[in-house]
Amino acid sequence: MKLSIITDQISQDFETACRIISEEGMDRIEIHSLWGKTIEQLDDAEVTKIKNLTNFYDLHVHCLASTLFLMTPLYPNDQLKEFSSEFITIRGDLPTHLSYLRKTIDIAKQLDCTMIRIFPFRAPENRKIVGDTSDQEAMVRSLSVAISMAEKAGITLVMENCPHCILQKGKMTLDVVKKIDSPHLQLLYDPANSYRANVDRIPFRYLEGSLIEELRLIVPYIAHMHIKDYHFVEGLHKPYLHVPLLKGEVPYSQILRILKDSGYEGVLSLEPEIGFEGTMDSLSTLRKLIKSL
Repeated sequence: MKLSIITDQISQDFETACRIISEEGMDRIEIHSLWGKTIEQLDDAEVTKIKNLTNFYDLHVHCLASTLFLMTPLYPNDQLKEFSSEFITIRGDLPTHLSYLRKTIDIAKQLDCTMIRIFPFRAPENRKIVGDTSDQEAMVRSLSVAISMAEKAGITLVMENCPHCILQKGKMTLDVVKKIDSPHLQLLYDPANSYRANVDRIPFRYLEGSLIEELRLIVPYIAHMHIKDYHFVEGLHKPYLHVPLLKGEVPYSQILRILKDSGYEGVLSLEPEIGFEGTMDSLSTLRKLIKSL
């Protein structure tokens, strides 16, 4: 297992993030947002600056954590709620996002990066249950052009299970990956996202089994991992609180042991979403967990 971190967890200033990550002895990074933009919004000069800085600090860009297909309706009548102002994201219909994908692929090529994160479409406000068979089939159709673009470019798209999207649990996301059946679409598993899935909105068949049972089922298919933790506080309007690693309910000691025993050779990319101090604390904890295996 290899260790990485999403740079905006350190700083929106990319050079500051690179310097601190390098000082921590790390050599892999993932990029979501920087300088107040998402990776897919950058111009040529900004991409050149990224390349110069990663070369200077001897860092490899493992994945571009784009926001492609997050704020996109799966169906024309889907009503999408605005996303958190703290999470920088692009918006628009499917053709708009495909245009951004074309640009993101070009950025990936310039940065010698072969992996781009995508989302399984925002869960709409006007439908109760999301992620059933009809949604999955619609997603297969909607992503066909994206898969073709990735195949021609030699890029791997990794789809992340997300509690704000139609495919909230790892098992749901894997089902669509299997339906598409292309080496250019793989599974990005975020166990914390699976933990906080909205159980009132997803099909009953995905509610069976624990987080660990889900991991054992999907682990052979995982191409990339995001690592963060949540603590549930009943009664709050938003009861899932971001906390440093091992301060919440996601059983990472057990998760990492299963990953190692299964032969997982991918990247663990840290995304604590709790500010600089919490990020550094989580990085230290993750290193200790890996070392103890």
